[in-house]
Amino acid sequence: MPALHEINAVAKPDSWADLIAVVESDKTPFTSMINKRKKANQVVHRWQCKKFANTGFNGVLDGKDATDFNSNQGEELTGVAQKVWYNIGVSDFMEEVEVAGVKGSHFNSQIAEGVKVLARSIEKRALSNEDVSRDDGTSSANETRGLFKWSDSSFVSAAYEVPSNFQTPTANKYASTLANFFENDFKDQGQSAYKERKGPGKMDGYLGIELKSRFTEFTSYQLDATGSGIANTVPVRRFQKGDGRVLTSVVDRLVLDSGTYDLHTSSFVRCDPATGNDTAYTHKSGIFVDLDMVGLAYTRMPRVKKLEYQGGGHKAIIDAIFMLMCDNPLTLLPISVNS
Repeated sequence: MPALHEINAVAKPDSWADLIAVVESDKTPFTSMINKRKKANQVVHRWQCKKFANTGFNGVLDGKDATDFNSNQGEELTGVAQKVWYNIGVSDFMEEVEVAGVKGSHFNSQIAEGVKVLARSIEKRALSNEDVSRDDGTSSANETRGLFKWSDSSFVSAAYEVPSNFQTPTANKYASTLANFFENDFKDQGQSAYKERKGPGKMDGYLGIELKSRFTEFTSYQLDATGSGIANTVPVRRFQKGDGRVLTSVVDRLVLDSGTYDLHTSSFVRCDPATGNDTAYTHKSGIFVDLDMVGLAYTRMPRVKKLEYQGGGHKAIIDAIFMLMCDNPLTLLPISVNS
């Protein structure tokens, strides 16, 4: 009988590494950074926005009695709360078997993962271009307005549209191609927001990776005096101090005449509402916002509700009810790019 070789051996137990590798980040920068507001008392929630009155500055005649009087009335903005959930189930047998990379209970492992998935759902809705919706009992559920839609002027639901005096100005927006987005384009956006504020501001931007890289390229190309576009740029290279063997090529903050802008990379910009998948906008778009002017109001904080055990396995509902509030959309700076 010939010698036994490994390839012909039988009854070999499978070999599995004791790990499960997940390459995806679980970070949700926007909803982690914005203020958490007081619980709304109703599904439909309202607040007021205002501008200071614009008046002349001529003098008043000596001895003239006051005959004209002024007031400044605010206008209403409306938000709608929505529910999201991610429900998990583990069968009776599955809870008892061993799986490489899972320590202890499979059910608890699925709960820990489900909480992160729910946080992503909230982040995607908050950074979406989806409008409010009211539950009609059949096909439409309560849904909150995403930040990009707050900056829009074409609202699906006229009953909840932003008053025209407080809609984001066209000059605040960029909607051309990524290749044509240059430093002067963003400066123009910032100047428009400055004019609404009547002063510089502090804003945070949540940007897809391709758009974020475009901001970094501001340090590599300088526009000349002849116009805009790549044909009218001068290549430059700027190095940060440090180890001469390390090339640092990143821009995380812009300090301009119109204000200070912090840049954050996000993978959840303008995702598909039905599937959660990336769209053509996801990695090329972004939006800048004054964090003092937005908030997340939880009607129900994220929770885990374990269901009754009925013999077939363990089940739980992981859910939350929340609303994205935008106090005043006048200074939002959306960059909506899909090519």
